[in-house]
Amino acid sequence: MKSINSTFPPTTLTAIAPRRRTPRQSFIRAVLTRLVKAVLAATIKAHEPRIRLTRDAQGQPLWRVFDPVSRTHASFARERDVRVWLEQRYYRS
Repeated sequence: MKSINSTFPPTTLTAIAPRRRTPRQSFIRAVLTRLVKAVLAATIKAHEPRIRLTRDAQGQPLWRVFDPVSRTHASFARERDVRVWLEQRYYRS
């Protein structure tokens, strides 16, 4: 009776060559990697408040804020008021 090891040739790690990617495969991989990173970044940022500084009709600063968790909008004339809103947001959640 033959042993199992004698019927199969020995394999070594050097006998298995790594596959090389074609330029097209490399391109597709790069695009998919960027897409996954963008989706993850958008998902992570989806819960963070959004704050924009604009100007009103008189040219005065106007801070516009949006809380995606509670889906509320607010506007403030002073940066200090925005900071208070941000602090209170964590206590409301």
